[in-house]
Amino acid sequence: RIEPQEGEWNDVAVKHYAAVFAALRERGLEPIVTLSHFTLPAWFLGAGGWAAADAPRRFAAFVDRFVQESGAHVTYWLTINEPTVYVQQAYLSGEWPPLRRRALFRAIKVINNLARAHVTAYRCIKRQNVNSQVGFAHAAVDVQACDPDRDTHRGAAKVRDFLLNDYFFRRIGSSRSCANPAEHNLDFLALNYYSRSCIRAGLVWPPPFFGKVCKLQHHENSGNQSSIGWEIYPAGLARVIRR
Repeated sequence: RIEPQEGEWNDVAVKHYAAVFAALRERGLEPIVTLSHFTLPAWFLGAGGWAAADAPRRFAAFVDRFVQESGAHVTYWLTINEPTVYVQQAYLSGEWPPLRRRALFRAIKVINNLARAHVTAYRCIKRQNVNSQVGFAHAAVDVQACDPDRDTHRGAAKVRDFLLNDYFFRRIGSSRSCANPAEHNLDFLALNYYSRSCIRAGLVWPPPFFGKVCKLQHHENSGNQSSIGWEIYPAGLARVIRR
């Protein structure tokens, strides 16, 4: 809607969003704006989507202009919504465009490009207003071993936990081992929690080291299932927050 073709700017759409942000402020509400929430312009996807080498540059150009023209009433920005979910759905399960299944190496390339895009967008926003607060939305998963007594299950759970809950932070410079806050490229974190994942070792796909989600209800303190088949496990929220 905002950039229907590369470099083609929809001023009406931008003014609409700017008016929405201003209206929220007038009513005592704090706008928190997500700049990329899964869906992509057709032209961006046609140019390779997030797998393209220049995708972070294209995203930065969009962010720079949109923030400049509509961000007067915005303090809090989220660059990207749930990057790990996007990669899983678009390049591993193939349920979202570009509908790539089991494209493991492409998935790695995409998550790295999303990390680069976040850092670039973070710096674009900070250049315009150093007081802006910039983060991203993380889909935190409480990863546990299906059978804690089995080495293969514990190992697969550890790898999956690293890939889902740690890797992206490391790529943007925000791992817990980074001592300099100025290099974190992260001011705050939006935390989305849905459920836990109990992991057992895979056989062929997913690869054994990544593990496979066990959907049987035989785990300790198993909760009820939601209407979409996800376990209701509130204890996991406390676990991911403490991390």
